[in-house]
Amino acid sequence: MRKLSQLQYEVIFLYSKGLTFKEIDKALTTASKGAYSQVLEKDKGRVTRAKLSRVTNIRNYKEDLKKYLDTVKENNKHYKKYTQWLRDEYTIDIKIAKVSFRNQYIKDMLDKSFKSYNRYKLTFLKNHLEKVA
Repeated sequence: MRKLSQLQYEVIFLYSKGLTFKEIDKALTTASKGAYSQVLEKDKGRVTRAKLSRVTNIRNYKEDLKKYLDTVKENNKHYKKYTQWLRDEYTIDIKIAKVSFRNQYIKDMLDKSFKSYNRYKLTFLKNHLEKVA
């Protein structure tokens, strides 16, 4: 296993969390397919684990999205009983709620990938120093 660059690590991390390459490209403003293929050359085991965890993470994302949409629908049902102003102010369109939830998920995963990369880098350095010492 060779050391991965931050971009390579973040691409494989975001891929494992269920993001599409198009979403990764947009979030990182880079060509993620190239970074993915570089990781595939360097560390096939990491890519295999990412593919396996991707399935689980997509399932978890769908469950979380369903819970969120159920909450939105319940709130919308609640506010339909009130005046027009309250209805307009507090009801959320389901399509907008889905997009908003996905965008928030992407932001959260970007934060997690950055933190995870820093832990990876520290571990890599610690192991390297132990070998040298």
